[in-house]
Amino acid sequence: MAAAFMVVGLLACNALPLGRVSEQAVVVTGDGLEPQIPGATMLYYDIEGSTRQELRWAMDDARTTKNSGNRFDGTTSWYISVEGPTADPKIDYINVTLPRWKPPDDSDDRLIEDWQQYITSLAQHEANHVSFVYDALPDIEQALRNGPLASAQFRFNAALEELRQRDRDYDSATRHGEKEGAVWDPVSNR
Repeated sequence: MAAAFMVVGLLACNALPLGRVSEQAVVVTGDGLEPQIPGATMLYYDIEGSTRQELRWAMDDARTTKNSGNRFDGTTSWYISVEGPTADPKIDYINVTLPRWKPPDDSDDRLIEDWQQYITSLAQHEANHVSFVYDALPDIEQALRNGPLASAQFRFNAALEELRQRDRDYDSATRHGEKEGAVWDPVSNR
């Protein structure tokens, strides 16, 4: 007798290195200041400032905290559910959180350009996380299908742990996007 059950996975993450979203996947709107990522719900925390340092301080004060207690400028979180061992896994949500800056009218053009470059790099890093979640669905489905019904939840949990480890490996390799240009230093490197 197979009992009905619900299996769910939740991960607040920055990436699952199973694939990459092409550069075209990040759609930058609002004069390059408010990126959109297909397949994700965009959440923003607004910041104010007119210098690199003020923007860094504003992000440090407002950015989100992950379950690990670490704080990052951008985050991706998702939720996958499966209603029973023979059902297809379903992405209930993918949320991407990024800083949003609306430059004052008298903002320095170079500061705006630097911000656009930074926020696009950060959004691309988070877009990769989004693609990893979608890319993982066939693996999760396969994990549910391979084996007896009684151990489906165990296999699902193991597949999620594998994704979490890949997430940690990706963020370690990119230093949470820093190696991809997603870093905002209080002092310009130019």
